[in-house]
Amino acid sequence: MSSRIVNLSKLALASDIAPSVVSQRVHRLGWSLNAALSTPVGSKPKGKGKKKVVGSAPRKSKATTKKPSSDILDEQIRAAEEDVLLTKDRIAELEEELRKAGRRCKLAQVAALAVIVAVTMWAVNP
Repeated sequence: MSSRIVNLSKLALASDIAPSVVSQRVHRLGWSLNAALSTPVGSKPKGKGKKKVVGSAPRKSKATTKKPSSDILDEQIRAAEEDVLLTKDRIAELEEELRKAGRRCKLAQVAALAVIVAVTMWAVNP
């Protein structure tokens, strides 16, 4: 199982936006992840009205600033969503293993009880 984890910080850095800016846009201002990653610092997202813009991270000159296309961002978001699903699948697998281990423990308890009963019976009736 190959798992590639893409977190908010990595997405932000890939978009040349400070991770704290993206985090504040998403969590405090309620922007969509796509808008938070694709809107340049100092701009407002389209259709969002007069919301306060967060962040004044140092900007690179326009000649060297390279914004990822929305296709790349969409791919990264899909990859992150896939990672969540893979993680949920792994959690389910581990829960099943834990249930099996619990059953084995119960069997061991029954076996130990049988030995105790046998030893007690032997001690009482030699």
